[in-house]
Amino acid sequence: MHEVVRVEVDACSWCRKSADGLVVVGIYHSDSGPGWDILACSWCMRLHDLLPLDAHPKGSWCIPRHRDGTPAAIPSAEP
Repeated sequence: MHEVVRVEVDACSWCRKSADGLVVVGIYHSDSGPGWDILACSWCMRLHDLLPLDAHPKGSWCIPRHRDGTPAAIPSAEP
């Protein structure tokens, strides 16, 4: 009998691909536990004109933002 092991791999929240240099652009909030990072690859950062989380304007509530500061659509948390 073989044991199945699930390995969590960070992937872009938009294209779902794993890549080096993923950037945190927001945080999913959870009512029942800790939230988790919303990540973007360099391609999706440019495609969606996303702002890194550490550059968000004050009071952004960790929602992904476009470079002009407006809220970006949050991708589904489901794979």
